[in-house]
Amino acid sequence: MANNAVVLFVEDEPLVREAVIPELEEAGFEVVVADNGDEASSILRKMRRIDLLLTDIRMPGRINGWDLAEMARGRHPHLPVIYASGFAPQQGSEIEGSLFLPKPYRIGEILNAIEELKSHEHEHLVQDLPSAKRQRCTARGTAGVVKNVDPLVYVVTPENESLYQIQLNQAYRLRHQIFLEQQGWRALADPKGRELDEFDNKNAVHMLCIDQGEVLGYQRLLPTTRPHLLSDIVPELCVGERPVGAHIWELSHHCIAPVDRAGRNSAGSIANTLGLALVEWGLECGVTRFVIEIEPTGIIPLVQLGFQPMPLGPPCKIRGRDLIGVLVAFDKQTLDRFRKMRGNEKKVLAGTSHRPPALLHA
Repeated sequence: MANNAVVLFVEDEPLVREAVIPELEEAGFEVVVADNGDEASSILRKMRRIDLLLTDIRMPGRINGWDLAEMARGRHPHLPVIYASGFAPQQGSEIEGSLFLPKPYRIGEILNAIEELKSHEHEHLVQDLPSAKRQRCTARGTAGVVKNVDPLVYVVTPENESLYQIQLNQAYRLRHQIFLEQQGWRALADPKGRELDEFDNKNAVHMLCIDQGEVLGYQRLLPTTRPHLLSDIVPELCVGERPVGAHIWELSHHCIAPVDRAGRNSAGSIANTLGLALVEWGLECGVTRFVIEIEPTGIIPLVQLGFQPMPLGPPCKIRGRDLIGVLVAFDKQTLDRFRKMRGNEKKVLAGTSHRPPALLHA
């Protein structure tokens, strides 16, 4: 590790640290971690070598990310700096030769940010970073667009939603566009053009397919042990005993961004990514079945993807559309089917911990 580039990673959110540190290490960095600016400033005074500062901006304590970067550059004049935040940056606060990444970000975006610094007038700032570490991704173009990096799915719960406020608002606006504007739902909307309902609460799990900070796809999960659509809104879709249990969750609000936003990622590939995320999440969390309300024609594609759907009752007319309630089972073979279709075994869920046990057994 002594020959690897050394990054000082400053982040106060444990979930973000847990997700990013392994990716930095896999990319070849030696990672020194600080929980806040105060701790990082103490570490800086002791470090003889540092090749990159990756820092959050808003942190508890006396020193924020802006101040920390100034201090670090004072001790290491050629130090490249990458700021990261879920909030829009305050213009004029950044130091010369730095870049800003919106949260959530991927390791490819960090490596591309380094490449961008190198490709412009601040090349001297990154001359010591090994080229091998940058070969895992394509360099940014002049517009700052990351190319050839597949989107990931981020699991948002009450425990980490403060990190994803910008992306959640994007998702709610996407829901408004798809379900209110295009499908004519009569749902709850707010003046900001977002679609929310009474189930967007502390029990909800949101899955966001994100690429370069842009939400390309979305779906919501609700525990069947709490109020959800089938229990409270469309109970007529279930004939007989309603499926309930900690291992059964309801899936709804699956939606994909229009093609002009998705860019190179087709609607089909995004839908496939969201589907694989469901299976990965379920197998990790002990969930074995999903309840969904879909058009009857949607059952055949589920079978083709390796799911085992079981209708809960006959179709009913809901909002002018024929919908049917379906209990969908899946297993490791479903996961293998998805990965075979994609041609690789890469995980699409970002990070390593996707839902706290307290919520799992809600």
